[in-house]
Amino acid sequence: MKAHGLPSRDRPHDKYFKAVFSIRELALELLEFSLPANLLEVIDKESLGLASDSYVDEHLNETFSELVYHARLQTEEPVKISFLFEHKSYPPSQPVQFQLLRYILNSWESDLRQNKSPAPVISTVVYHGRKPWKKETLVEHFARFPKAIYPYIPDFEFHFVSLRNISDAVLFSMNLGLLRNVFLALKHARDEQYLRQHFAQIVIFAEPISQNEIVRFLFNATLLYLKSVS
Repeated sequence: MKAHGLPSRDRPHDKYFKAVFSIRELALELLEFSLPANLLEVIDKESLGLASDSYVDEHLNETFSELVYHARLQTEEPVKISFLFEHKSYPPSQPVQFQLLRYILNSWESDLRQNKSPAPVISTVVYHGRKPWKKETLVEHFARFPKAIYPYIPDFEFHFVSLRNISDAVLFSMNLGLLRNVFLALKHARDEQYLRQHFAQIVIFAEPISQNEIVRFLFNATLLYLKSVS
């Protein structure tokens, strides 16, 4: 098992996100949760591996934390899969595509500097803030312009997971494996009353805890995370 260190009181949400999703098994669960079936079909999931790459520059650092995975398509072509954690508790004031476009360009410029062909970047943005955030296309932000202008707007797809918009009932009804506990921890970390009532449902990933290295790590990481934000 390869993982980042345990979360601490310094930006605990970011560090918890990186700690858990640097585990390949958790990354696969998030991948299968957030991506559509037709896209999952063309990705060779066996090739998924955590990379040391980073495309978050000084302009993006205040918005995102990231984890980058490399993978291959069924056609053997390379692809990058980025999990981006919006670490503010409120939506950005500008369309998130502005930041994502910069992020993708950073990735492609890195490829070119290494004399590589630019690889597609599949981005998933995870948001755990309390304020509503609705995913919109970039074209929607230019709706005041005539439709003849739309082809000149660099709209592109990304995937968006807003934990605020997923009810606990839905989380418990879905076959999410370890991902359910992580989502519950991120969603309710600031809610002391919820944590008192549902603590075991969040921190007990499987029984018995001592049987599995990943489960033990997640148990300890989640306990430390909840303690650090309380």
